[in-house]
Amino acid sequence: MVAPAQYGPRVTAIVVYLYVRQFLSNQHTAQALAGLFGAAVSPGAVASMTRRAATGLSGFLDVVRERIGGSEVAHFDETGLRVEGKLRLVHSASTGKYSLIAVHDKRGRVAMDAAGVLPSFTGVAVHDV
Repeated sequence: MVAPAQYGPRVTAIVVYLYVRQFLSNQHTAQALAGLFGAAVSPGAVASMTRRAATGLSGFLDVVRERIGGSEVAHFDETGLRVEGKLRLVHSASTGKYSLIAVHDKRGRVAMDAAGVLPSFTGVAVHDV
């Protein structure tokens, strides 16, 4: 009988770190785990672990939105990014301590409102021109 492989929280943390923080692709993350630890992880498993980890961030993201929204000064920016061949916009809101990044189809206030910071923000907004 063949059972699916199960990986614990440490392997998942390493996968998320390599994929998200070190910007490795799913394939390269799987190769790194195999080379470093002898763990045979598929690129699909990397994607699945990353998705599961992201779903656990909702409470944390609410706190980050509140902290940035309540700060005296925050920086807001946007830049273009291709996702599946389509232009999307990466929006950021940050302070010296917190950063929130969101991807949206639109520019400007509509997207920042959707990210959940700007509607409650009453401080000084800083952005580059």
